[in-house]
Amino acid sequence: MRNYLIQNYPFNFYVTYVLRLEGDNYYVGRTKNGKINARINQHKVGSAGWTFVHKFCEVVGVYKGDIEKEKTLELRKLYGKDKVRGYVWVKTDDPDLVCYEEQVPKPEMSADAVAALFA
Repeated sequence: MRNYLIQNYPFNFYVTYVLRLEGDNYYVGRTKNGKINARINQHKVGSAGWTFVHKFCEVVGVYKGDIEKEKTLELRKLYGKDKVRGYVWVKTDDPDLVCYEEQVPKPEMSADAVAALFA
């Protein structure tokens, strides 16, 4: 069995992983570095929704940090929303779901408003 643990990276830090599944589908997930092998094995046996529907083929990559949102958006642009699950798009029946951060504009705060928060 291959070891996906990122060497010289703390066990309790998050890593993001990308899996290629049958039918050229993809899954993006995140877990702590120390749990990466167990988590990938769960996907290999199809114990999670998207990897139950589309069987595991290979690990495309394991990356330092919690970049699940960024990797999911990148792959959705590249392969299409129907082929990629991850971040808030984990449900197998809702590829059109828009993540909250993208649909709610962030209000701009003036310097005075920020200063008032710390007054």
